[in-house]
Amino acid sequence: MSLKVYEARSLIESMEDRAKEYSSLREKLVLLRKRFLDIVQLDDALQGKGANAIKGFYQAQIDVVYAWLRLIDRQIAFFKGISGDAGDNDLSGNTVVYQSFLESELSHHEKNYMMMVDSQQDELKRIFNRVDDLVPLNVFSSDRFMDAVAEAKKGRNETLQAVENFDEKLKSEYTLSEDDEHYVVAL
Repeated sequence: MSLKVYEARSLIESMEDRAKEYSSLREKLVLLRKRFLDIVQLDDALQGKGANAIKGFYQAQIDVVYAWLRLIDRQIAFFKGISGDAGDNDLSGNTVVYQSFLESELSHHEKNYMMMVDSQQDELKRIFNRVDDLVPLNVFSSDRFMDAVAEAKKGRNETLQAVENFDEKLKSEYTLSEDDEHYVVAL
């Protein structure tokens, strides 16, 4: 049994907060890149072999900053895209899904309710059979109930599948960014 809980509002809010943090870091890195570029472009003020080594060092740092910016841009796009992806899967707004409740508890109660209806029908049949010679009576149809149960089961399964698909999509997208992360850390 899974203990997963999907809560749209908290997920989307935390992802928006994370995107803002990355945007703030991005601004700082852009400023740092500009400062490094200023040093690299000091042609007249910084000359000689030592100056070329210093400029080369800062040029390499600019390349590292570019790699970080690519990673940050990817993360910002990922975090900002979660809200839209949630909406595409009908999992936005105030949606809260307790996976264990849908997987086991509702299924268990569904079986109990179906047994109760069957039992009530059987009991009514016995009672109606005893009075059939006086008044012919028919047992209620359980078709509407069974249709409603089938519709609820379909909705439950679709919700579980939507949460699972959404979870897998997010994990897959995040895994792609881990390669960029390893590359940047290796620099």
